[in-house]
Amino acid sequence: MWDNIPYILLIPKNLHFSKVNSIFKIMTKAANVFEKLKEFAENRVEDFAYGGYLVRHKYNVLKGGLELGHPIWPLLKHDWSKFKPNQWVPYREKFYGQNTSENQQLFRKAVQDHVNSETHHDYKYKPEKNVKITAENKADWWAIQREQHPETTPSSIKEWLKKKKKS
Repeated sequence: MWDNIPYILLIPKNLHFSKVNSIFKIMTKAANVFEKLKEFAENRVEDFAYGGYLVRHKYNVLKGGLELGHPIWPLLKHDWSKFKPNQWVPYREKFYGQNTSENQQLFRKAVQDHVNSETHHDYKYKPEKNVKITAENKADWWAIQREQHPETTPSSIKEWLKKKKKS
């Protein structure tokens, strides 16, 4: 219906041209905002999936580490670097997005950055430091197992460690 009416007839007579021009500018800005939101929304599903995993992992590390009597601060800081964009995006793409060869290269860089910035990996990647395995390391392993194999991983880290010693 409105398609066939000239736009000039839709504008009230007492509306000055400068106001019309202002309205068009505002509408153009609004259109640009929605275009940016569209770009922003493209990876939101993957971001929520990866974010959910990361928060669950951090929760389980905290739970397991506290159960083993580890100090709270290292547990709270655990994997904090994975929230940085240079790690977040490659990890998200690797596990929830498009695992292209370019993303695989970015993921390898992100893993290296993570290992270099998180001390709970020193025991494995920096043997010259002679670092011992801590409760945080054990809680990390248990948290990963809980996420990947929830049906076979005990809800108590102590129970899980006892089971591990037997096997």
